Amino acid sequence: MGSELYGKEYGEIQSRDLAKEYLEVLNKKFTDVKGKKVLELGVGTGSLMPFLMEKFGEGHVFGVDINGWLLRNSGKVKESEGGIEGKIEQLPIASGSIDRVVSLHTFEHSRDLRAALNELERVLVPDGEALIIVPRPQFGIKELGALFDTLKLYPGFDNLIKAWKMAGEYHVQNVTPKKISEAETDLVIAESETMFIPSEWGSVWVVTLKKGK
Repeated sequence: MGSELYGKEYGEIQSRDLAKEYLEVLNKKFTDVKGKKVLELGVGTGSLMPFLMEKFGEGHVFGVDINGWLLRNSGKVKESEGGIEGKIEQLPIASGSIDRVVSLHTFEHSRDLRAALNELERVLVPDGEALIIVPRPQFGIKELGALFDTLKLYPGFDNLIKAWKMAGEYHVQNVTPKKISEAETDLVIAESETMFIPSEWGSVWVVTLKKGK
C-alpha cells in the first residue's frame, strides 16, 4: 500500500507537461539517433516517452523506474513496452547495450551517487553519452523574508508552497558537476551548464557525461 500511495502522489507531480526548456535541450542534444537505443532513468509516468520514440524509433526506447506502480498504471509506459522496474544503483540492463541515457530529476533521489554513476557507465556502449538534469540547490521558504508576504498575494501561492515542501521531502541529496567528478568514475563530464525553468520557479544543472572508447 505504501508504494501505491507514493506512486499516486508522486505520479501527480510527474504527470504534468514537461517544461519546454527540457524538450529544447533534448532536441538539440539528440540528433542523428534514429535506430540507436536510449534508456530513460526515472521514467515515471512516461511523459518523455513519445518524444524519445519519435527521435530514436519504436522498439529502441527503454525506461527504468523504482516505482512499479507508475509503470503498471501509466498510459504512456507499460512494462511490456520498454518499462522496467529497477533501481538506478543496480540497473536490470545488460552491460554495453545502451547508446544514450537521459535522466530528468532522478539522481537527486539516489543515496549512493557513485553506484548510480558506475551503473550508468556499465550499461553505456563505448563512446556512449548520458544527459543528466538535476535541480540546483534552492533557497528555503524561510529565506524568502519580506518577499514571502508579496508572493502570498498571487493566485496559486499555496499550491506552490505545497509543491516546494513536497519536492524537498523526496530529494536525498544535491547533485552537482563537482559531486559527479568527486565520485571518481570513468565517466567524463563533456558539458555542464545551468538553466532556469520558469514553470518550476528554479534552475537546474544540465550535465552531459561521456564514456570512453
